[in-house]
Amino acid sequence: MIRRQRIMLIIAGGATLLSISGLIGSLAIKSPGQAAADRSSVPPSTLTTTVEKDVLQSTVTIRGRVLSMKSVPVRPAFPSSGASAIVTGLPHGVGSAVSSGDVVAQVSGRPVILLSGDTPAYRDMLPGGRGDDIRQLQSALAAIGYLPVAAADGVFGFQTKTALAALYRDRGFEAATTANTDSAGPDPLQAANDELVAAQRRLAQHQLALDAAPADSARAEIVQQIEFDAEDIARATEKRRSVEETTGVRLPLGEVIFIPGGQGVVSTVSASIGDDLASTETVLLTIDIGNLAVYSTVPPGSHSAISPGQTVTISDDVHRLSASGEVTELKPFAKGADSAATSAGDSANTPDGYPMTVTPVEPLDPSWSGRAVRVTVITAATPAPVLIVPTAAIRSTSRGETVVIVVRGGRRVEIAVTTGASDEGRLEVRPRTDGTLAEGDKVVTG
Repeated sequence: MIRRQRIMLIIAGGATLLSISGLIGSLAIKSPGQAAADRSSVPPSTLTTTVEKDVLQSTVTIRGRVLSMKSVPVRPAFPSSGASAIVTGLPHGVGSAVSSGDVVAQVSGRPVILLSGDTPAYRDMLPGGRGDDIRQLQSALAAIGYLPVAAADGVFGFQTKTALAALYRDRGFEAATTANTDSAGPDPLQAANDELVAAQRRLAQHQLALDAAPADSARAEIVQQIEFDAEDIARATEKRRSVEETTGVRLPLGEVIFIPGGQGVVSTVSASIGDDLASTETVLLTIDIGNLAVYSTVPPGSHSAISPGQTVTISDDVHRLSASGEVTELKPFAKGADSAATSAGDSANTPDGYPMTVTPVEPLDPSWSGRAVRVTVITAATPAPVLIVPTAAIRSTSRGETVVIVVRGGRRVEIAVTTGASDEGRLEVRPRTDGTLAEGDKVVTG
């Protein structure tokens, strides 16, 4: 038993000695790479940058939204007859371009047609009608090739009816007509035609009787009847002409929307298929017209550097596009709800600040409408190219001088400078002694 205990103690002691030896060896032995690294000394590096020469601009960057300078809500007007006005079609989505002649919506299966005009529709336009709104309709039809320009006389006549019927037919609809509302009575145009035909037949019969009359006395009576027949035909012809002018194709108030210029971009679609417009104040959709502008809000503290006339860069970072603009308006401080962007139709939460409007130098493509953009306002610029270094290159000496340290031929040389304009970590510097600092020099930044 004692022998066994001695053997176990010897084995345990040997294992302990081996463990200690292994630990000491691991601390003493190094890889060739580690040994080489330990033998070499790495001197501290010097960070430098190159002195640039360029025009230095001071800028203020804020966010903005591209919106139309004017929007037109499409809310067709319908007579208060109690009938439903159900939205049955919305063919254009947000961002779609629309122009004169396009069907922008369908209500109860009937089209709402966009036409060019400055005056909103305010009544049904009927055959025989007269007025400036009729002339506007005729001009819009002429602009898209459905009516001669000379026919825009302000009278809703035969040519206007024909043009309007063709406009509807080309868009897959039948034009509304002034049908007789009394189902028990005759159609006015048919009645006028029947009256004219009857007068013409009487005249033909009397002319035949005149040729067969045996005596002068009988002929005289027939001649008198022929004169009466001619008068009846003249009256019937005039009546038919009047009925033709005042019946037939018409333009209901709810089937047309006039917008200035006749083209725009759909900015919002507020209605849904199935909405009843007769029971709500729902706007079908909103069309942006005119040129696009950028609306933004300048935060307090930055507004003092901005004024109308300053140059702006408009950047669409998502689509990697940019455009030039100009500050055209900077309003007094306003709460977000009263800002320029909100008043122009932006429903997003807008911060408090100074509402600013930027007008692009060249009109933006309609596809920009509604986009969030970055607005960089150039608040100041040096009149000519200047020497520029990072602000990290500026040093102060114990003597209170401002210097930059230039690395030349492995040596570091302090160059006394004065500073000028700055922007986003870049600073204008001017050497106190001409020729001591130049473009391309390497200055220490760290």
